[in-house]
Amino acid sequence: MEQVFKRRTITMEVLQSQRYKKRVRRIVFYTGLFLIVTAVFLLAAFAVFFKVRTINVTGNARYSNEEIAAVLPVKINSNLYSFKAEDVELKIKKELPYIGDVRVTRTIPSTLNIEITEAEPAMYLNIGNDYYLLSGKLRVLDHFKDKSMLPPDVIELKASTVLRCIVGETASFVDTRSYNAITELYDHLCENGIEKDIRMIDIVSRFDITLQYRDRFLVYLGDMDYADIKIRFFIGILQRLDAEDKGKIDVSDYREATVALF
Repeated sequence: MEQVFKRRTITMEVLQSQRYKKRVRRIVFYTGLFLIVTAVFLLAAFAVFFKVRTINVTGNARYSNEEIAAVLPVKINSNLYSFKAEDVELKIKKELPYIGDVRVTRTIPSTLNIEITEAEPAMYLNIGNDYYLLSGKLRVLDHFKDKSMLPPDVIELKASTVLRCIVGETASFVDTRSYNAITELYDHLCENGIEKDIRMIDIVSRFDITLQYRDRFLVYLGDMDYADIKIRFFIGILQRLDAEDKGKIDVSDYREATVALF
């Protein structure tokens, strides 16, 4: 029987294509292997070498380093990357109410840095027989049964119905717009340097706001429109009055004020 032989012609282009494909497969294989080995090495390094050895706390005055360390969800010898910085920040602020802001950073290989900004008492709310101390951003710092325990020069805040007032949280109100009005007004007082002279803010209605300036003047602002201008207007009027003058000042119209002296 006659045998039939099939001939197959292989061109140079085909050979080059086959070599190229093999080279690509080798590159992909070794690249993948390198990435896997690198990942394993990094995981081992993180687990073995990057441990918390030092915790640096700065900016704290009210709380000791030991008090802050006690509430940390991170301990010495914890892995430096086994937690989220945001979770640590939230935990500190929740457990230590007088801490207004926290920034957590890492310094390789083994240091955890905690930068603290403490909240200053600014106002208080009287709810029933309880007194709640607030920061300028309405964070509830403390709770007292006796008014005499309040720090000096804090402002009595009369506001709309309180919805929630819990130490370590931000006070909230039935009128949700009250928060912005109160914090904006307090900021204006601070910007003009008279927050320590204000004894009371009555903002039960955002459209009928009154301030008590020392024991001298009731200052009627009306609504929050042009509140900063109204406060500066009041300061300008105050500078024209005698130091012993007392009475009522109406700056609800920022273009024209009325002053009634007692």
